[in-house]
Amino acid sequence: MKVGTEVEGRFIGLRTLFCSADEFMDSPSMINARAGQWNVHQIYISDLENKLDLTDLNSFIGVLALDYIITVECTKVPQYTSNSVNIMLHIQDESFWRLRPRDQVKFSRDQTVFAVTLENMTHTVPEDFAGDTEIE
Repeated sequence: MKVGTEVEGRFIGLRTLFCSADEFMDSPSMINARAGQWNVHQIYISDLENKLDLTDLNSFIGVLALDYIITVECTKVPQYTSNSVNIMLHIQDESFWRLRPRDQVKFSRDQTVFAVTLENMTHTVPEDFAGDTEIE
């Protein structure tokens, strides 16, 4: 578990408690206590194995969402997610790393399309995470 400043996505700059899905599932109340202790604005839960059942956690996440922004990073978006939860969809495709700044990423279904150029995406490097503090 770490505390630091968010450097990715739409909540850049927020003081954030970063935890894994396992840490969250082991003790949601401890996550809540740590968030209060470290005066954070966001709780970011990394769930790359999609372990969390967000429908089961909605009541507790809803309580946390009264005080904190809740973001869950996952590789598959669940069918139903509470409006209290922000999703960071993590896509693992090695061909992405061959794109140039003005190349585009496209998501489409039927005739609905979302596209963004690489140069319009947030770009972080390992040094951006240097200010994070490990906590117990």
